[in-house]
Amino acid sequence: MSTGGRLDGDSAADVIIVGGGPVGLALAALLGRAGRHRVSVLDARASFALPEGLDARVYALSRASQQLLVRCGAWDALAERHAWPYLRMEVWDGARPRHPARTLVFDAAELAEPDLGHIVENARLEHALRDAALACEGVSLRTGARVEALELSLDGAAVITAEGERLQAGLVVAADGSGSRLRMLAGIDVQQRDYRQRAIVTHVVTEQPHGQTAWQRFLPTGPVALLPLGDGRCSVVWSADEPLAEALLAMTDEAFCAALGEATDHVLGAVSAPEPRVDLPLRWLHARSYTARRFALAGDAAHVVHPLAGQGANLGLADAAMLAECLDRDGDPGERRGLRRYERARKTDNLAMLAALDALQRVFSLRTEPLIGLRAGGVGLVQRIGPLKRRLVRRAMGV
Repeated sequence: MSTGGRLDGDSAADVIIVGGGPVGLALAALLGRAGRHRVSVLDARASFALPEGLDARVYALSRASQQLLVRCGAWDALAERHAWPYLRMEVWDGARPRHPARTLVFDAAELAEPDLGHIVENARLEHALRDAALACEGVSLRTGARVEALELSLDGAAVITAEGERLQAGLVVAADGSGSRLRMLAGIDVQQRDYRQRAIVTHVVTEQPHGQTAWQRFLPTGPVALLPLGDGRCSVVWSADEPLAEALLAMTDEAFCAALGEATDHVLGAVSAPEPRVDLPLRWLHARSYTARRFALAGDAAHVVHPLAGQGANLGLADAAMLAECLDRDGDPGERRGLRRYERARKTDNLAMLAALDALQRVFSLRTEPLIGLRAGGVGLVQRIGPLKRRLVRRAMGV
């Protein structure tokens, strides 16, 4: 199936993007609006149907990601009803009782900012970016297109679909997720580590209003977060060691809500009415190379981080922004100089973030009493050092 632009039925494009998630669609929209390259997006899914109700998967988008979505032409479709700002964030160490002296508070008002970021559903983000990309004359989208083979040469690249169709381009971009088939076909190795945790994702009703605040408690078994939604509910992201995760998934709704209330120190009172729970395995992953001859990785195909700071989507969208910038400078999108510039820029930033989040996950997993005391004291110290705290939150916001 094909939709959009002038490429319908054509087997040639300047850039083929494999993967129609937010990263691939953002890159297509940016390239389409620049108007210098014909772009074809291939996605293995049969359709982009919206789920009934709220999507269980949500992202905490930074200010930098918001600015990118404005450039893509997708922000207006989200801003009014589907992007919910959060104004505060409170973080505390679960190994000690919650106390103001040991709680890290980020407040948009302290930074003279309108908000700290926005909570956006994955499905709504994809739809807004899809519409923005297909509004560009030189962009097409093919659903139900599974890539089975990849050809890379000095002169060009090609993908071969499960139906046997050979599609040619100057550059192939793999934005097909952490288990990227394209990455494997390109022969790019990865470094990875299994956290032996699962993220339990759902939405719940809380007794007290969330006050446009994101709440996160670091437990020895993994962090649990409550993210404010526009309908007054909270989205839950509970990263838990596998034995606990299995127990949480097996619980009745009532037992799960009781466990969640206890895990979050009842910060919003009683918890009720959970949506069906979804679980996602957690791991650390980084590709040894982001590019090959006429080939590039972007988003989760290149790097995967722990969700404890909500930075995965923001890193992927930053990949799309930088790759679009590098491709726009050169007439040939597969030209090696532009791809190297992209790899240098994004690999440096991504490695720094991956290392920081991995270290944070390790530190908060420590269960030895002296280290727990030092950790709790460190959280309080950051809270008291205003310039350091402001630097941290501005880094997270991308400003």
